[in-house]
Parts: sequence; structure tokens; C-alpha cells
Amino acid sequence: MNGMGSVGYSPLWIEDNAALTESWKQLLATDAEFLYVGHGKPFPKPDLAVFVDKQERRKLCKLFK
Repeated sequence: MNGMGSVGYSPLWIEDNAALTESWKQLLATDAEFLYVGHGKPFPKPDLAVFVDKQERRKLCKLFK
């Protein structure tokens, strides 16, 4: 999520942008100080908050019909 193959904490492959941003908002609502992702290094929770609005506005391209 925050390593090679991602842009601004956004995974390379996104099927449902609304579900992704809702998941991020749920993480931000917790009292956690750091987020530990499956791929990449842990990072401070406030770092993710910067990208929620950007991700909501991002337009996705369909790769398959």
C-alpha cells in the first residue's frame, strides 16, 4: 500500500473506489497511531488522511469489460 506499485497510499489495483475510501475513513476513525499494511512499512495514521480527498476525486480506468 505504501511501496512499489502504489501511488499516495493507493493500491495499484482498485475495483471499488468508494469502498476503498470508506475503508480508509474507518481506519482514520480508530485511535491507532500507526497503520501496519500488508505491503510496505508502517506509517503514521495522519499520513493517510492527506490522501482521502484526493482518492475520492480520482477517476479510475476500466481495464476489462
